[in-house]
Amino acid sequence: MLRRFALRLGALALLAGLFSSAGYLVGAQGAEKPAEKPKTTLKVNEVARVGNRIVTAEQLIARIYDFEALIPDERYKVLTKSVDYLVHVNLLDLEAERIGCEIKKLEIDLEVKRQVSEMKKQVQDRYGGAVPWEEWLKSQNLTQERLEAYLGSRARIILLKRLIVNYFETSTESYDLAHILCKTQATAQDVWVRLQRGANWDDLAVKESQDIGSANLGGKLPRHYKGDGLAAEVADAAYALKDGEYSKPVKSAYGWHIVKRNKTNLANTAKFFDRRPEFLAFPDVDDDRFGRWVRVVMSRGVYTMEFRVPGVHCEPDK
Repeated sequence: MLRRFALRLGALALLAGLFSSAGYLVGAQGAEKPAEKPKTTLKVNEVARVGNRIVTAEQLIARIYDFEALIPDERYKVLTKSVDYLVHVNLLDLEAERIGCEIKKLEIDLEVKRQVSEMKKQVQDRYGGAVPWEEWLKSQNLTQERLEAYLGSRARIILLKRLIVNYFETSTESYDLAHILCKTQATAQDVWVRLQRGANWDDLAVKESQDIGSANLGGKLPRHYKGDGLAAEVADAAYALKDGEYSKPVKSAYGWHIVKRNKTNLANTAKFFDRRPEFLAFPDVDDDRFGRWVRVVMSRGVYTMEFRVPGVHCEPDK
């Protein structure tokens, strides 16, 4: 929680810095007024000119990607994440249009109030009440109005994700699966024989599975939706089973699996609008769930996707 809070503080500090450097805080008495826009001959897609030489937005993007290639931690590759974010926002908008999902202003206002309340609590917990809310805002070069404007710009996307992803997850058939992953066919066959003789699945998963992420959970995998990227051999084995059954060893690029189908979650056929209030009350959608939704939606072939990022897929301005 504290780590997430610290990251949020850093993001807000950066945002405040951007506001200041953009000329929003001016005036000898500290009064706020818009900065005058400098006159320029630059056109769209041009970011700078030196003499008769133009620096284009495409050249800038390519240069940033060059720098980001040297950064080992994916979390700090801002441009890559920004492209993904913009693509995903458009995908959300397309799905919202398809199912008729509109976000109301009142819903955005309520979401902003919720986030402000959560942040106040985090400031209270972090500083033990020693730093008043107004003082913390000032330390971040923020006002209540600016903070709410920033949160408001994010609220619509947060609400769309909450509504659309939860609707997808509950209106689409899914499967609760588990597996025991073995390095060799011989080991997998031995595990399968022991299961046939009555050995406990969870115990064998803990002792024998090479999947360290699921072994201690009895081999439990994240809930599976068709098209979510699960290895095809594992998915096909699961579809051939009934609830409670397990497969013979099957081979994938990761090794040999014994797959168990714990439960089939049938699709809820209720209409979106009938369940909309329920979805709004759900917690925020995390990155793993959202990423799975993106993979499934794109696997259905309803939308096509193309990328042309200068410095990655092509040379700048070509």
